[in-house]
Amino acid sequence: MWKVLNRQVLHDAMPWVRLTSEHVRLPNGVEIEDFYRVDINPYVMMFAITEEGHVALIEHYKHGPEAVSLELPAGYIENNDNPLDTARRAGVRRLDCLRGENHVQHLGDGHQALPRGGRQTGYCH
Repeated sequence: MWKVLNRQVLHDAMPWVRLTSEHVRLPNGVEIEDFYRVDINPYVMMFAITEEGHVALIEHYKHGPEAVSLELPAGYIENNDNPLDTARRAGVRRLDCLRGENHVQHLGDGHQALPRGGRQTGYCH
């Protein structure tokens, strides 16, 4: 395990983002004085497969890269909701296609959902 020797919050704009600088010691004794950590709220990202075998994507403007992009549908987990409930809510809101078999895997604060057999009835831009 890494041991945090010192932590300094450089910017806190939660619930959106927090940037922290940490001085850490690795298990082999090596120290890193400026390990930067970015924290965001827990989220669910969906790799939704429709009945026809297509992967559902959302096309919309992202201000970071200042471009229109395609991405997997996702949503923040709100009020300690269950990740599967968040995936269903975000999928219906963004794609109207998450009805059917669902699987959720937890990785850190991100949850990945694999909905299968959904029917896409609308498009979101």
